[in-house]
Amino acid sequence: ERRKDLQNQLRLLLHAHKCQQNDQLLQQQLQQQQQQQQQHPPVNGCQLPQCAMMKQTLKHMMECKDGKTCKAPKCATLRQIITHWKNCNRDECMFC
Repeated sequence: ERRKDLQNQLRLLLHAHKCQQNDQLLQQQLQQQQQQQQQHPPVNGCQLPQCAMMKQTLKHMMECKDGKTCKAPKCATLRQIITHWKNCNRDECMFC
């Protein structure tokens, strides 16, 4: 059960990362089209309920200096998941 939970966290994390990049691209395009307006609402084109929360977590993780000692929800756990995923070289890894 824990393995499935970690796999789902990794899937959602990867989805949110890609989705965040798409949002940034859409935001840039919107800003180019509407140069006269002072403010632009943030773009969030994804309808996946957990995606917005994961994007906020990713934003936190990019700025977080606490590493393993961070008390923010999921920050330390997701760092471990990312580290494993980046460094894992087993073809049959049950997690990746």
